[in-house]
Amino acid sequence: RGRGRGGFQSSYRLNTGQTKTVKISNIPDNMDVDKISGHFGKYGSIVKADKTLGGDIVMEFENREAAEQAIIKGKKVAEEAPPVIMQWVFS
Repeated sequence: RGRGRGGFQSSYRLNTGQTKTVKISNIPDNMDVDKISGHFGKYGSIVKADKTLGGDIVMEFENREAAEQAIIKGKKVAEEAPPVIMQWVFS
């Protein structure tokens, strides 16, 4: 039954629409949590921002749209520094 009709259909979906949290790496030495929060705050409200033991910052935005805009537009945090690296955090 069902052979040849519609092919393989998977129910697996990557649900990236739920998280509003990003990990920011490759942060310039002269930038602390407050400076990074100030930079990314122009893309939307930040719920919290914490520095990890490894020196990265995990930042939760109020909504997904703000987090997306930060990832798309906010990677250049300082003129003289390379862009930061940003990744979604899934819990």
